[in-house]
Amino acid sequence: MKIAELLEKHEAYRRFVYRDSVGKLTVGIGRNLEDRGLTHEESVYLLNNDIADFTKQLSLKLPWFKTAPDNVKLVLTDMGFNLGISGLLTFKNTLEHIRKGEYNLAAEEMLLSKWAKQVGIRAIELSEILKNTSK
Repeated sequence: MKIAELLEKHEAYRRFVYRDSVGKLTVGIGRNLEDRGLTHEESVYLLNNDIADFTKQLSLKLPWFKTAPDNVKLVLTDMGFNLGISGLLTFKNTLEHIRKGEYNLAAEEMLLSKWAKQVGIRAIELSEILKNTSK
């Protein structure tokens, strides 16, 4: 038996954060988040997995996403990461303007949203990226 197998047997895999037997926030296979946390490299690994997942979901939900300009992919992936895919899909006018290549109108729509007020600079930066998209 390998150590990883033994630890998984004893710790068990938990997909979501939980409190262990002494009350510490823990996730995965016994990762104590309070005392150990995550290294930057681990965080980047998780981020890259999340980016791959979000781009896959966006490609499924928005068929035109795959052929969209890189700036559009950047903006929509960032928004999807922040809002969740279902939250992003509520931006119907913005998405329709993007689909039509009307990037300035899409950027204006984004800035009129409740989300833009909540995230401030992030929304402004994303709208500027969208405005600088060439067809």
